[in-house]
Amino acid sequence: MSDERADDGTPVPDTAMATGNDDGEPGEPLGPDALDPEERNVLDGLRRGGGEQVVSEAEEDSPAMRAAVEDDSVLRPDER
Repeated sequence: MSDERADDGTPVPDTAMATGNDDGEPGEPLGPDALDPEERNVLDGLRRGGGEQVVSEAEEDSPAMRAAVEDDSVLRPDER
């Protein structure tokens, strides 16, 4: 529990909303100290790239799916 009190005097519990990660306005870049070292490493790794490709084309974007939608039919298993 934190030392904060609600209007009725009850203690305010520590929650994820009290982490400070919601500072600033949406889309506003935060300062360089806004991330802890572990979060910074994850972000830097995402920016670096070069790892295994884990995102592929969604089945919904395939030409076979598009044709099935246009024909108002089903997508057969051999078309996936």
